[in-house]
Amino acid sequence: MADLHLFQLRLRLPQLFSLAGERGLPRRDVDLGYLVHCQLGELFREAPPTLFAIPSQHRPAGERANDSVEVLGYASTEASEMLERARRFATPDRWDALVEGSVRSKPMPRGWERGMELGFELRGCPVVRTRRSRTSGERLANPREIDAFLAKVEANPESPVGTLNREGIYREWLAARFVDRSGCDLEACKVISMRRDRFVRRTQKQNEEDHRRSKVLERPDVVFQGRLRVKDGDAFNQTLAHGLGRHRAFGFGMLLLKPASEAGC
Repeated sequence: MADLHLFQLRLRLPQLFSLAGERGLPRRDVDLGYLVHCQLGELFREAPPTLFAIPSQHRPAGERANDSVEVLGYASTEASEMLERARRFATPDRWDALVEGSVRSKPMPRGWERGMELGFELRGCPVVRTRRSRTSGERLANPREIDAFLAKVEANPESPVGTLNREGIYREWLAARFVDRSGCDLEACKVISMRRDRFVRRTQKQNEEDHRRSKVLERPDVVFQGRLRVKDGDAFNQTLAHGLGRHRAFGFGMLLLKPASEAGC
């Protein structure tokens, strides 16, 4: 099994938003997760960490640093190797976005005992895919992505929206992610923050002549807190490395572990 490291670093906000301008992205709608995704990709080039979290993402503005943002993530290499890769391949403007001396890492445990209880926090994007048209109900050629709560609304048109528990539906969504080869059971969870956000994404090229374009999506942005119990240490380690749910490359799906006593539920 490959080693897993928890890394920590800080990125300067002015350089991140400068990157948005270089990409021609609308600053009004661009999301921080997308900018961090782009920055890490250009900073570490061929082997960027693809799973990360931004701890200050949902904090009030007054509690955030004015000039930089902290990023936590899981990577297969330690801090010294990440830094060396950046020194070799990053452009000066991307290198300048990295706060000097901020890159640190620690090795994660290689084995997790069966039955071990852990607390966690996770920022999730609770969406599901469906091939059913919203308006006609007909089957679509390509699936569409929809908020898990709105999917329930569409599936129960006779039920008043107010009778559906949005928080409960989001907890069900998370529980289903744990069932899917996660190597652990969800013992308890609660929603500590939920909102709908606008995200900027760039379309993929369909051919050589095609141009990547920016598009704005609206998706749920939910922070969960809870407790889990390990049942398969190797599978759980894989879950830590790969995350849970959709949009993991953009700041969603990372399990931040804590003692079970600090889970709050």
